[in-house]
Amino acid sequence: MYSIMSMERFKSVKEMLMAQIEGQMSHLYDVDAKELGEVIDMVKDLEEAMNYCTITEAMKKKEEQP
Repeated sequence: MYSIMSMERFKSVKEMLMAQIEGQMSHLYDVDAKELGEVIDMVKDLEEAMNYCTITEAMKKKEEQP
């Protein structure tokens, strides 16, 4: 199960990946489209994991309520 620490790690990795995307976009004449696409896919996967984490935590809290 994901924890708050996992969510923070996800956010940190996402920020690093977004920096890579921004770096590629600032030099469009040298963009490696394959690499850029792979990084964008990683960001999408992280977003999905973060969403799953949020839903799981909400369900867990609901179960703990009397």
